[in-house]
Amino acid sequence: MTNEDEDHSKRIFVGGIPPDATNQQIWDFFGACGEIFEIHRPASLRGGYRWFCFISFLDEQSVKAACELNGHSFPGAPRPLAIAPATKHIRR
Repeated sequence: MTNEDEDHSKRIFVGGIPPDATNQQIWDFFGACGEIFEIHRPASLRGGYRWFCFISFLDEQSVKAACELNGHSFPGAPRPLAIAPATKHIRR
């Protein structure tokens, strides 16, 4: 397994994060699952953030714990969170 594969296995996709949520709110919500390495929030074409983010943890056990929050409510979100281990995306 390469370092890239190993790092990828420690990353989750989170759908349903309100665009106005702060990184600190996301960090606080998911920090209970384990130590977060990075939060990546793609920008919207209209400015601000999109309704999803990627969170990288320092270990795979944290990914499992975070995935257990699938279907839970995030403060200010109108719908439940959709959480899954991130998959590689190859741009064509």
